[in-house]
Amino acid sequence: MLQQALEERAMRGEPTAIVRELDIDTDPELHDRYFLRIPVFAVAGLELDLVMSSRQVRAFLDRALPQLA
Repeated sequence: MLQQALEERAMRGEPTAIVRELDIDTDPELHDRYFLRIPVFAVAGLELDLVMSSRQVRAFLDRALPQLA
């Protein structure tokens, strides 16, 4: 879902981001923070947890990515 949303944004000339996947099991702090909330997308201090739909992803990216500019 995330890759598709980013590709659609790029085709429209909108801001995108480089995606970095983190394994929360390698960091106790990340594990404690996110264990019950995964998957979580985090951009520019905003977080979207328990991602379930493409619509959620697109709305989140619309909100978060312009803050990176």
